[in-house]
Amino acid sequence: MTPFRPGTLIALLNSRKPRAVSSADRWVRLTAALARTAASSDAILVAGIGCLHHDVALRAALDAGGRALLALGGPDGGAATLARRYPEAANHPRARVVADIGARSSRAERDLCISESAEAVVVAEARPGGVVETICRERLGRGRTVLVCPPDGTRSTAGNARLLDDGATPLPTAAWFEPAEARPSRARIPFPSAVRLPAGRHGRPPACRQARPSAVFVGRRDYLLHFTRGRWGEYPGESRWDYVGSLLRPDGPGVRDGFETLRRILSDGVIRAGSRLIRGGHRVVCMTDLHPAEVARIACWARHLVRWSFEPYAVGLRRDAAMRLGIRPVAYGPASLYASLPEPDRHLFQLHEPPRVDWSAEREWRAAGDVDLSAWPRDDAMVLVPTEREARMVREWTGFPVVALEGPSGATAAASPGS
Repeated sequence: MTPFRPGTLIALLNSRKPRAVSSADRWVRLTAALARTAASSDAILVAGIGCLHHDVALRAALDAGGRALLALGGPDGGAATLARRYPEAANHPRARVVADIGARSSRAERDLCISESAEAVVVAEARPGGVVETICRERLGRGRTVLVCPPDGTRSTAGNARLLDDGATPLPTAAWFEPAEARPSRARIPFPSAVRLPAGRHGRPPACRQARPSAVFVGRRDYLLHFTRGRWGEYPGESRWDYVGSLLRPDGPGVRDGFETLRRILSDGVIRAGSRLIRGGHRVVCMTDLHPAEVARIACWARHLVRWSFEPYAVGLRRDAAMRLGIRPVAYGPASLYASLPEPDRHLFQLHEPPRVDWSAEREWRAAGDVDLSAWPRDDAMVLVPTEREARMVREWTGFPVVALEGPSGATAAASPGS
């Protein structure tokens, strides 16, 4: 039995969520189930864009054959964002824009606009004392409808319990919502405590049986390495719409950590270029000529980004082979250097104004545009993972040699740069 009447304008609200998201997260599955239930009831979703919890509700409703009214605004959800990142929603025959309160509006103002445009507000998850609870408590004070899903005992739904105590209408979910089994989080994967690598030119160490004897780290600068890492949101080359769609699949991805990114690269056979933080918006693939033991020493947990600066997963190519493919070292220098570089070389510029800006320790190299792994000679390439267990998994996906950073079983000495 559906809790929504045909034609009712429904707003689905969630408190802001962590950046690390899995398709198995309770809020993702609950929000999608609510949106699909509204669509099957012929209720009309009032939604925003930009915040993932709005995007999940919007795509789930439209995919289920429902209708949606879009209230735009806020720093990440204006009309320009809709046209650029959500063309599927902008041109969808069952979705139309009914309000745009402007990019200068806050996310809280956008949620208030969505709430005021709806006949019934449905709370999936609300933290205590947050924007969603405040909006709904004020709405209850005016006698307007607020439906609240049962709390699950965590802080993420403590606001649900408080709203129910204040007279909100409980919305039983047991009949149409089944939580997924919890998946272990891989959001914090550090380097092994000791980076152990095959260290000689003789014999074939167990960790790299696929490699010829010389395809191991035997010197400081033998390889250029592209270290993968977690990404919260869409990958380069992936639309926001497709990313949200992947979260809604029953077999959707877990947290997108460095291992998942590596799996995607090897599956696609391409390292997708990105332009974030690159002067001039050039699309590049970044690599380093540091030995993995050196990378392990400078890797740190970036709390503000909710990820490691480096994770222990990489694809690598011998430096001479990489140079033949046009991969070149970064040009570190002051801002004035950028304009003096020839246009074909400007993608190599990296601001260097120590001590305020100094990334030179990363010894970065760059490729212009996407990197096609099919052009990499097999005997000159390598895949790095932290453990031998993961190495066995990855060998099933690739023809490149795969090496575990922890080294072969029984290794006693950590390989160091130049070993």
